[in-house]
Amino acid sequence: MTNVIMTGATGMIGSLVLRQCLERDDVERVTSLVRRPSGVGHAKLREIIHSDFTDFSGLANDKGVAENALIKTGFERLHIFRPGYIYPVVPRDEPNLFYRLMRPFFKPVAAIYPNIGVTSEDLAAAMVRVGFEGMDKDTFENREILALRGA
Repeated sequence: MTNVIMTGATGMIGSLVLRQCLERDDVERVTSLVRRPSGVGHAKLREIIHSDFTDFSGLANDKGVAENALIKTGFERLHIFRPGYIYPVVPRDEPNLFYRLMRPFFKPVAAIYPNIGVTSEDLAAAMVRVGFEGMDKDTFENREILALRGA
């Protein structure tokens, strides 16, 4: 049985990763470090609410810095995902103008330029798959994330 530790479970992708992990028979427990309760009730889920991440705010604002810091931690396994535009499959209140503008255009544009982005469901599935099955590579760009959905 596997124990999963995750952050970001209340976000667009994290909530999908959380759901997929909780649905897996080979997962015994999911420990989620969150700023606010996810609202998910599940016997496998343990949420640790930590509302003040100010010590990490500078790190979170620069993904390159965050990636380098994570690489230096020496985790036995670490996988970094660099998707293009993330199309939210579940309708939501879009957080900014870019997402509001892209939502109606993603599918037709992706039909012409398939590497422009990835759906939230495909990204979450790729993250869970790589996390559980492992891969020889550490960093996954959008094209590689898309390839994982068909493999």
